[in-house]
Amino acid sequence: MSRAVVSNVSLSPLRRSRLLLARVFRRFSWPIFLSLLVLAVAGILGIYLADHPSGQSFRSSEPWKIILSNRYLLQLAALLFGLFLFFVVVVFDYRRIGRYSYLLFGVSIVLLIVVGLMPAAGNTGVRRWLAIGSVRLGQPSELAKIAFILALAWYLRFRKSYRTFLGFLWPFAFALVPMLLIVIEPDLGTSLLFLPTLIVVLFAAGARKRHIAVVFLLGLLSLPVLWSRMNRYQRDRVVGWLKQGQESVSSGSGFQLNRSLIAIGSGGLYGQPWRGADIIENDLLVHDHTDFIFAVIAAQFGLVGASAVLLLYLILFAFGLRIAQTNYDPFGRLLAVGIVAMLATQTIINISMTIGLLPVTGMTLPFVSYGISSLWSSLIAVGLLISVGKHRSLSLGQKPFEFDD
Repeated sequence: MSRAVVSNVSLSPLRRSRLLLARVFRRFSWPIFLSLLVLAVAGILGIYLADHPSGQSFRSSEPWKIILSNRYLLQLAALLFGLFLFFVVVVFDYRRIGRYSYLLFGVSIVLLIVVGLMPAAGNTGVRRWLAIGSVRLGQPSELAKIAFILALAWYLRFRKSYRTFLGFLWPFAFALVPMLLIVIEPDLGTSLLFLPTLIVVLFAAGARKRHIAVVFLLGLLSLPVLWSRMNRYQRDRVVGWLKQGQESVSSGSGFQLNRSLIAIGSGGLYGQPWRGADIIENDLLVHDHTDFIFAVIAAQFGLVGASAVLLLYLILFAFGLRIAQTNYDPFGRLLAVGIVAMLATQTIINISMTIGLLPVTGMTLPFVSYGISSLWSSLIAVGLLISVGKHRSLSLGQKPFEFDD
């Protein structure tokens, strides 16, 4: 028997546990992990406030019924399992996962097609969840976000064809296919994440600035076409955003935005006493546990609490970009940039629509809004990000993000 085998057999359980922990937490990004953990806890508090405006909770002698009847308990259970998924992804070398990028992307596209063929939920015309009967199994669009970043980074890792204009257009196929399938659901909010992420990743990969400028100009010119394809309620949201302050508080296309601004303003500097925000307690804020969870936090904890949330996101994104900057493996670098770009875009759009800088659209706030699929996808994405940092390749002969234009 070899010495290595003998040494492994002779290890005590305590020693094995220490070695396992050392493996998990080697080059572990604690600032990113602690930031997402605090954000998730803040989200559970906000969901609790939004879920029980009267301060009453569902009571039962059966624990499972209590959990299933309280969103904040479901979110807590989802967080615990999501952290397990997070650490599993962290331990794996991201390059091994990258080998299956195209397969994961293909599976996500198939699932999006399946969702598009399923019957709409009730009379809403919405098809976003894989479901068996009344049981929802998850949103494939959340898987598609991660698979898209993996496939895009894997495709671009050694190529230089995107330095030409025609080669620059090919990666857009990675974005347009899932975008169109998600728009059909319809889920305009999630579909808006793909193009900004694509542009940021292409820029980090070394795409020419003039090519990016041309595509941006084409996007502006296509706005009339996008407006013509929007549903009536989507147009009403844009009109309500443009007419801020002109709509009544109780009705009109600016209803959601008006309520959100009232909730944020009611928090003041330090927030309300616990459960003292009237607009939350009286259940006057629509979609308060999902799209407008930031308004709930601002109403309860004030400008200080809202600023703390923004600071936590800045810490997460800054250390995420640091991981990208210190990784010289093309795939790892682009994967880290793509994850940060996706989460940052989602955060910016959600908070901006909450405070009136952008029109209202369905968009969850990462780690904070209620939503099991959204929470798990965000945790898996950040798990990949930390995995890039743990297993990063170092090279002294090359500097990151330096390209000839």
